[in-house]
Amino acid sequence: MAWAEGEAKWPCAYDIVRNFVMTGDDVGKLVYKTDVDGMSIEDAAMEWATANEATSKGWAACAAN
Repeated sequence: MAWAEGEAKWPCAYDIVRNFVMTGDDVGKLVYKTDVDGMSIEDAAMEWATANEATSKGWAACAAN
């Protein structure tokens, strides 16, 4: 992140960014859905997040507190 004091002000946002990990395979499938299948980016992302709920919720576990 760009601001030195940002982590102190928004610790959960920093945790989400640190925890965010996608495999190359996942990214490739999302790109295919948008570029080849014509799915919107928002719909592809929501479909992925729904199918991978445990992963996506794990990234933002701090927000559940």
